[in-house]
Amino acid sequence: MIVYIAIIFFLLCFILIEKTLKVYYFRRMFFIILILISGLRYYVGSDYKLYKKVYESFPKDKFSEYLFNIFIIIFRYFNLNYQVLIFILSFITLSFIYIFFNKIDKEFFWVYSFLFIIDGYYFETFNIMRQYLGLSIFLLSMICHNKWTKYLCFYVAIGIHKSIFLLVIGSIVFNTKIYKKIRKKVILFFIILGALNIKFNLINYIYYLIYNLLPRSYQLYVYSIHDIESKIEGTGLGILFRIMIFCIIFYFSKNYFKNKSSTKNNLCLNFYFYGEVLYLFSFTSLILRRVSTLFTFFSIVLLPNIFLRDNDARKKYIFIFIIIVKILLFIKFLNYELIKQYLVYRIR
Repeated sequence: MIVYIAIIFFLLCFILIEKTLKVYYFRRMFFIILILISGLRYYVGSDYKLYKKVYESFPKDKFSEYLFNIFIIIFRYFNLNYQVLIFILSFITLSFIYIFFNKIDKEFFWVYSFLFIIDGYYFETFNIMRQYLGLSIFLLSMICHNKWTKYLCFYVAIGIHKSIFLLVIGSIVFNTKIYKKIRKKVILFFIILGALNIKFNLINYIYYLIYNLLPRSYQLYVYSIHDIESKIEGTGLGILFRIMIFCIIFYFSKNYFKNKSSTKNNLCLNFYFYGEVLYLFSFTSLILRRVSTLFTFFSIVLLPNIFLRDNDARKKYIFIFIIIVKILLFIKFLNYELIKQYLVYRIR
């Protein structure tokens, strides 16, 4: 875990140097470090073995997303090692995230990067690689001004991982007049349903109803992992802190909902809210847990824009409190037994 703590150390050092010397190339240097750590890892990440098995046995084994399969075909055509694939995936994913952070608001670049680390999203890229590659491409669509480039990003992202389809649909639905009228009621309904799921495990009944409608690969996936995931998450202080942060963001975000010119902020807010709802359903479902991170990722953009945009001292104190809570959760995250099992860093 020393490597992961060193990441925070480098980040803080680069922030201090940038503030002192007024130079900005340390931003690229920080992401180069992230790319090297991710790209050079060896058997680090819960899905590393699975991807390796598929890559080496392709086309006997393959993924359901055809664009990612084409990616594998290209690498195998040039007889490249699986480790090269890992490095290229890390490079593309983290480069696109760097571009997004730097383009959407340069002022908060370091805040975004800090939250990206302590919220665990960087480490998620070690595990659910296709999903985060797809997410990084979707993020590019949010900073594109040309609609055809945006549509191309949508198409490629979905072709990499089907779950990105939910983000694409959300980006369309959340901007409709009908949804804006019923938004609060819909969010409240799903929050109540998600809270009931924690108590009564409703998601298992839903699985039972739709199980036979799922492809066989998904059937095996659902029932082989949801019991394990429930042991990881728990319903203790972690979920209480998440709910508390959710309520704080919801309260202070009302001005952003009213601001019609802030389309990206509104989109990020809606993504985040539904991500937390999915998280409430994810205690016995790793599938939903992974999908929820696609949506909660946008809290990285929300927090500094809501609490640091103006000179409200009260908001800044709340932001500091949230950061302290997130650091404590980050420490807890690094001490999970299964996290230690999958994320012990090693290189070949």
